[in-house]
Amino acid sequence: MTTLVIQHITTSWTKESRGGQAAAKRNAVPIVARLEIPRTTAKAVVHTLSYKEENSFLTPNSELSTDTSLPITLGCLRIRQLGPDILVSVRYNHSMGAPERNSIRKDIKVVPGDWVQVLYNGRFGGDMEWLYRHEAFTIAYVEEPDARIFTHSTPKVAFSALALLH
Repeated sequence: MTTLVIQHITTSWTKESRGGQAAAKRNAVPIVARLEIPRTTAKAVVHTLSYKEENSFLTPNSELSTDTSLPITLGCLRIRQLGPDILVSVRYNHSMGAPERNSIRKDIKVVPGDWVQVLYNGRFGGDMEWLYRHEAFTIAYVEEPDARIFTHSTPKVAFSALALLH
């Protein structure tokens, strides 16, 4: 059975971590990690790792969902079955944050055995306090999820919608 594995690594920070040592720690957050998922018969698994400024980006909060069904919407991604394959559609919406990037429209087909990656970032808030976020989505469609798939190989497709954040 082919399993859809989604690893979502999110990093959140304020203006306090825009420069200096705090920025160096933030920039050291990985965009892929070793998979920590149990053997499962689920058709889709979502593993979310959240790195935050509050703990100097050192230890992520980890959340695993194995009861996920398709289609899945995560941030600006919609992931659905397309025949024997998976289709990852990336569309700008306000969950991506500022600046607006309405021209972002990307469809990525994931065939069994492949994995792809989508990166984007955004700025949220108003006059008083800004929140910044970096999102890394790594999506594999594989027979047997290998813990090292994302750390020891390269994606078939890598799509980046990273913006300059002020």
